[in-house]
Amino acid sequence: MADQFITLPSAYKAVLKNQAYVFTGAVSRMLRLHFGRNDQLPSGIKHLKYSEDISQRRIDIVTRDEIKSLDWQRRPAIIIRRNSTTSERMGLAEGKLSNWNSERAVHHNTLYVGSHTVLCCAPTEAESELIAFEAQLYLNRFQHQIRHALCMLRMRISDIGQTGILQEARQTYATPFNIGYAYDQPFAVYPVSPDIRFINVNTKIE
Repeated sequence: MADQFITLPSAYKAVLKNQAYVFTGAVSRMLRLHFGRNDQLPSGIKHLKYSEDISQRRIDIVTRDEIKSLDWQRRPAIIIRRNSTTSERMGLAEGKLSNWNSERAVHHNTLYVGSHTVLCCAPTEAESELIAFEAQLYLNRFQHQIRHALCMLRMRISDIGQTGILQEARQTYATPFNIGYAYDQPFAVYPVSPDIRFINVNTKIE
């Protein structure tokens, strides 16, 4: 069966004013659906099927807030966590893009740049790297569609990092890769009163 892009639910599109927050759920949803169809996984990790039924689940796919619920001894895991996000006003004069228009609005735009880390964890180094390569390949294949669905200006999936020992579980290996992105948020300011044209500074001294 040919792999197809997973359409994001309309609930995500309704809160796109904070793409960095929505991005966590979007990546989590896509990886859960992909690993839920283990017929498309490579032979080395074909047994790692994700299921909403925890009794049948063979791999956990969680966000940073759900790390405490992981069973490191029983199942590998994919952890998705948001890194820092920076913001910068676009344009001169504190991001001012235009003067007053017919509606007396001043338009601004803010550029946000951030990233997420996807951490692929498993009891063995080889299994950790296989999970990372599969997750990175899948997200990289559809990064254009993800960027378009989340109204981002840019999205880039980095190379897979070096495998190491996970601090939270010393007998678990972790292989990371990052996803960088940029998006903007234009807005307009509507004044409630006219501009102050001048201030009379003449003072009468008696």
